[in-house]
Amino acid sequence: MTTATYLSGLQHCRCGNVRVVPPVLTCALSTHSAAKRSRFHQLASTQQNKHATQCRQQTPRQPVVQGQANGATTTTSLRMIDTQAPKRRLIIMRHADSIERTDPQTRDHERSITDMGRKAAQQTAQMLHEKGWLPEVVMSSNSERTRQTLEAMREAVDAFRHAETHFRGSLYTIAALDGMTRKHLQNVIVDACRQSMHDCVLCLGHNKGWEEAATSFAGHPVRLETANAALLEGSGETWADAFANDSDWKLVGILVP
Repeated sequence: MTTATYLSGLQHCRCGNVRVVPPVLTCALSTHSAAKRSRFHQLASTQQNKHATQCRQQTPRQPVVQGQANGATTTTSLRMIDTQAPKRRLIIMRHADSIERTDPQTRDHERSITDMGRKAAQQTAQMLHEKGWLPEVVMSSNSERTRQTLEAMREAVDAFRHAETHFRGSLYTIAALDGMTRKHLQNVIVDACRQSMHDCVLCLGHNKGWEEAATSFAGHPVRLETANAALLEGSGETWADAFANDSDWKLVGILVP
């Protein structure tokens, strides 16, 4: 008498579990009655339907976004969208120690840095290098002491020579005005980085404006002695986004040579 053998296959379902697939008849079905064959298929169908119901109950639905593309509705899984904006790093650094203005004929704008100031600027540059905070853009006051501070930093770390550098007279004058420095820094950075993807900017300038700007970004008082650098971190698809009114900046630390 011919014996019918049924093999059950195993498949992975969308819920991550293994389910039984319909039995496969491996011998001639003609040896069985129509009623018996029908009972086998009904049993397999019942098992599948039961698993499908459990699967729908256990498997969470994926959120989707509906959109229009060329007049047709498209569906996209939210799991495919990266919502984290790029990090933006801002270094607000005060110039190095400079000589006193003893000669009335010497303009403040022309004061040079001291030997001690040069060494401090080099130490700050080395600390920025060690922490991985190397600027791709430098926005600097055009005063003599800020130029010399940057040159000392270049002598210590060659990477500073490769940064896109802008010397602005407005960064010298704005620092003396109450509460104006942060907004001006934001404007010049957005303008300089409009066509670039640079994510680390060094602003080199003067008190009192530099302390005011660092304090405003940090949300609490920040003190900057000569050659000190405040490390601030925000996020945004662009620098304009990072400087938006609802942006959240964090003071990572202050480098003190």
